[in-house]
Amino acid sequence: MTDTGACIVTTETPLLAPAAERASDITRRWRSYDDGQHLLRDVSVDAEGQPLGLYASSNTSSYAMLNGQGRTLTSAWEVGQGTLERSDYARDLHGNVISYRQSRTSARGLNVPPEDPSLAYDFVNHYEPSGLLRKHARADSSATINYTHDSNGRCEHVVDDVWIEQREYDSNGRLSTQRVDPVDPGAASKLASSITTHRYDDEGRPLAVEQDGGGSLALPIDGQPDILTLWSYAADGGWFVEHIDFSSDTPNDSVDRDGQLASAWHRWESWSPGCAAVQASIPRPTAEACVTD
Repeated sequence: MTDTGACIVTTETPLLAPAAERASDITRRWRSYDDGQHLLRDVSVDAEGQPLGLYASSNTSSYAMLNGQGRTLTSAWEVGQGTLERSDYARDLHGNVISYRQSRTSARGLNVPPEDPSLAYDFVNHYEPSGLLRKHARADSSATINYTHDSNGRCEHVVDDVWIEQREYDSNGRLSTQRVDPVDPGAASKLASSITTHRYDDEGRPLAVEQDGGGSLALPIDGQPDILTLWSYAADGGWFVEHIDFSSDTPNDSVDRDGQLASAWHRWESWSPGCAAVQASIPRPTAEACVTD
């Protein structure tokens, strides 16, 4: 690839190995957005920026067709031998999901209706007179999610059969805190509460998302983040994203935690300067009202 303005995302994931044999799995993807087709592509490429072959085992390309508000209508990803794993969403006039279909197909066009879905769910959405989402339920009534909003119309509580989530916002109206608790704290299953904190820089860009408690090991809330996503920004317009999960039951690295090495699942991404324009061109929902995807 010779286009210096292209968006290339390089992901590096350490591989479990003795210290003397440290190595990482490095993958690259070329991200683009076609506004005319509302099509977001993440195409697997090699070190020279050339797309991997359709039948290459390391081809994990993914594609998504969006509506004008940035909500996903169809998503698909390569699963080998030219086959796509595909998810299709039908949405109501508010943009919330009313049906979901999952299928595997060799058809390449995302605008072609799916055939013989392996999973199929239909939903009914209930709204307040103001148009805010109140309840999202499977059509067969087997599962329900309830929502409430604050006085500014922002999503405040999300309650399903297992979890209660409460959201808070900062003075700029941005999501600042998510507290998640089990509906039944005494349940026999392995559930633990968590608090997730969101931090931003002076330009409103994300700096950190830090979760204390919960995770696959059901860690307690103790004031120390267990799952972190950290952003840093370069002068050339690119940025770097680091993911660390101290709660993972499949760690792949030893990471500094308050001056001591601790086992964690670890991965980082480098986004090239060209990604800023691509990301800015992708439509995104702007309201903080409750939604269902």
